[in-house]
Amino acid sequence: MTLSKIEIRNIRNLRSVSLKLTSNINLFYGNNGSGKTSLLEAVHLLGLGRSFRGPRLGPVINHASDDCTVFGQVDHASGSSRPLGIVRNRNGSREVHIGGEPVRQLSELAKVLPLQLINTDSIQLLTGPPENRRRFLNWGVFHVEPGFHEAWKMSQHCLKQRNVLLRDAKIDTTQLDLWSRELVKVGEAIDRYRDGYIASLNPLFQQQLSNLIEAEGFSLTYYRGWDGSSGLADVLATDVEMDAKRGYTLHGPQRAELRVLVDERDTVDVLSRGELKMVACAMMLAQAHLYEQLGSRDCLFLIDDLSSELDVEHRKDMCRLLEENHHQILVTNVERADVADYWDSTELAMFHVEHGEISPQEMR
Repeated sequence: MTLSKIEIRNIRNLRSVSLKLTSNINLFYGNNGSGKTSLLEAVHLLGLGRSFRGPRLGPVINHASDDCTVFGQVDHASGSSRPLGIVRNRNGSREVHIGGEPVRQLSELAKVLPLQLINTDSIQLLTGPPENRRRFLNWGVFHVEPGFHEAWKMSQHCLKQRNVLLRDAKIDTTQLDLWSRELVKVGEAIDRYRDGYIASLNPLFQQQLSNLIEAEGFSLTYYRGWDGSSGLADVLATDVEMDAKRGYTLHGPQRAELRVLVDERDTVDVLSRGELKMVACAMMLAQAHLYEQLGSRDCLFLIDDLSSELDVEHRKDMCRLLEENHHQILVTNVERADVADYWDSTELAMFHVEHGEISPQEMR
């Protein structure tokens, strides 16, 4: 899978940009504020329907416009191509088209353009709250287990209904039992999907990490979100009185956790920030590799500010791994040399970004 074309309208200071991406490795350099990160933000919007800079849409849209548009073309190894596009409006409305047809769910974009993002916030995968790691886990399972997305949506519906009942002064126990049974059914299915996924991901993670740092004793450890020695039905039955006092369901698939341990200790308590970023990168590289194995498709990597928190040797190691795995890459940095000097391939595409304009450059 390759993103071969991208057109951007009114994403921050990118008023009108049209690019052809003819290489797997695409390098963008320019001063801070020139529009480099906004380019990656536009691609992220195309693949996931949202920015990675925050939940608010307003700052993403250029101040002189009421909406923004991103269009792309995805080429497949088979020779087929698929256009996709998204329009986001300040009023919150959106239009999404794939292959010329309107679609309602943003998850359809993710199926066509699977993305991995590495930036200054990547260590939040390890240092941030559990929902960051659940999002990482769900991304992987979503892309390799066809039944996961529907099970996850149903679990969210069950939780919503169950929590409404729990907050009622006079609980309808018949309805509560009904939604509890449904939550158990989909929750245990989600757990099986996740558990199997981590079992497949763990050896790939350790392999990728060993190419970046000393990796003895590292492991990914999955916690299902309820007592591992009990079934979810028993846990919900035991918790019902406390859940009613809290007004929400404490245990279930929505509370799953993924931890990265080294010698049974949390990596956050042991590693430096640079090492933590390498661990996060290894997790994403392993996830992309597993997706390629199971889904026979590649991921597109967005790497913002390559030099951030990485010394020269770690930058070289990460670029080498990305290159060896044949991922398409869009990478930004302030200095041209810092973004260009870490690749073995001679088939690089270089772009200069200045004041919202992006221009191809000759490789020297």
